[in-house]
Amino acid sequence: MPRPSTSHLSSRLRQLTTSSPPATALFYARIWYALSAPFDGDHEALHVLALCFLQCDQPYSALYLVRDLADAEPELVPSRPGSSGFGRRKGCYGCAMIVGKCCDRLSRYSEGKGVVERALASSTPMNLPSLSPSLSAATPHLMLARLSHKGKAPEQAVEAYTKALQEDPWLWEAFTGLCDIGESFPSGPN
Repeated sequence: MPRPSTSHLSSRLRQLTTSSPPATALFYARIWYALSAPFDGDHEALHVLALCFLQCDQPYSALYLVRDLADAEPELVPSRPGSSGFGRRKGCYGCAMIVGKCCDRLSRYSEGKGVVERALASSTPMNLPSLSPSLSAATPHLMLARLSHKGKAPEQAVEAYTKALQEDPWLWEAFTGLCDIGESFPSGPN
């Protein structure tokens, strides 16, 4: 089977991160970010990863990712990978908005206010990707599995996690749930 193209893989990872439950979205966002080019000027994978961290109640991780790119203070940065030239970088509006969300979550209001004010004054507004886990046929099985697992009914949890994986083989929470129980993965088609 041929290897998928970079654009196809990027598109699939984007779809998985913006429509999956939080832990699955974070898993795929990390992969997408790791595969994206660091100097391409497109921060979409970075924005999605930071938003996934926020969605998973990890605002410090999100803030760490975007803080340096959010501030509009011009500074000298390498202009291209491998080049010896330097250029000026403007702050990223999307990163600034995520810093604002992080600061709001962390009660660091004055810091967030300053970053957002500078972004509004010097950057072009843009829309951030929207993370909205969609309900699928796997959703009720995943919920039943979590409840069974927490309710000390591991046999029912294994059955529900397995059904969730049958409905959506990309569902990371189901794999980690089976691992937490100590169950082996269901065998897939060969």
